[in-house]
Amino acid sequence: MKIFHTVLLAFVSLNCFSQVKNESFKKNTIYAELLGQGSLWSVNYERKFAINEMISQTVSVGFTTNRNVGDLFLDQSFFNFGNGFYFGSPLSYHLIIGKRSSHLDLGIGLTGLYYKGAGWYHDGFCTSSSPDIRSFKSYIVPSISYRFQKNNGGLFFKMSYSPMFSFYQTNNLNFIGRRIKNKFFEKTDNLILLPGLSLGYTF
Repeated sequence: MKIFHTVLLAFVSLNCFSQVKNESFKKNTIYAELLGQGSLWSVNYERKFAINEMISQTVSVGFTTNRNVGDLFLDQSFFNFGNGFYFGSPLSYHLIIGKRSSHLDLGIGLTGLYYKGAGWYHDGFCTSSSPDIRSFKSYIVPSISYRFQKNNGGLFFKMSYSPMFSFYQTNNLNFIGRRIKNKFFEKTDNLILLPGLSLGYTF
């Protein structure tokens, strides 16, 4: 009987310890990112899953929108966006390495951007304008980051390098009677080099 009580007490104690440990591991993060995967800025929600004491993984989804994107850059072909607005969503998966508050963050993401408005475009011969441009662009975004994040929650901070590789593009423009659409890995807009700075809260 004493052995049974001892085993039962050990099991209950271990179970209580496990619950306390699990409760101290905060899984949710809300953060804002400047530049980075959202191209200019984005607001994101992230969910974290522990693999072991050293490694965890996260998935995140965000939202971004802005007006007059092309006007923010000297070269409008950088985004091929003009006087209008765009909105989109960055999605990503991250592998987090590190035991304490400082971590190495390796990620892969996909960012989709939809644009509607007026702007300039190049049809292969000259530069023209259109009052009605609608386009969709998507980018594959690998990233490497320094992440500050405590297991028990609180301040979240991340500095990242996240180049954006053009994946798929389509638009409603007609060049000499031929519609340009469904372009994969477009060479004229295939790489955007962006750092990123994120600040948020883990709970």
